[in-house]
Amino acid sequence: MQYGVVIADDQGVARKYFEFVIGADPELRVLYSLPSLGSVQSCCAARRVDLALLGATFADGSSGIDIIPVVKSVSPSTKILIVGCSSGSYLIDRARELGADGFWCKDSAEPELAGVLSDVLSGLGAWPKDPPDVPIGDALMSELTASETDVLCEIATGASNRMIAEALGIEIGTVKSHINHLLRKTGLSNRTSLAIEARLRGIAAGSVVRCPRYER
Repeated sequence: MQYGVVIADDQGVARKYFEFVIGADPELRVLYSLPSLGSVQSCCAARRVDLALLGATFADGSSGIDIIPVVKSVSPSTKILIVGCSSGSYLIDRARELGADGFWCKDSAEPELAGVLSDVLSGLGAWPKDPPDVPIGDALMSELTASETDVLCEIATGASNRMIAEALGIEIGTVKSHINHLLRKTGLSNRTSLAIEARLRGIAAGSVVRCPRYER
């Protein structure tokens, strides 16, 4: 029996590597290799997909993490492995919360992808141990308060102060205060710089859920 795999990642080199690793295993075969997330749901609905290998962040702001519930709704038996850079525990926590079966950091030498695929398909799951903290300007994500993290996640989506206040249920003045604290901690000059830095780190890229907190 061969396991069918769907790949969705907007980095061509990464897709080729995933295809190579999967192609080297006689028990696996690539059903679809996609540069975006748009067709993942229909692919999983159209035929049996045993594993969906989804990029954590895409250049267009979408995220494989956000479509985990959609994939699970049309194909509950499909295992989902999120792949991304070593960007700290918040993306990993989000993926786990939404029902992923594993997370692989593609800029880390260990563990090897082949072993991770095997663990995910066997039901063991595969989650990074001790993920690194993430720098935001001169600060680390772990140094931000829970409220500052929430505001930063909203800033990363391009939300205005009013939109952030409505989303988080706080006053606009409180939003401005958190932004000032973020600028002071990170050493960045303005909210645009905050948004750019956060997006580069994959924070809240297209996310429709709150960023999970670090343990404090």
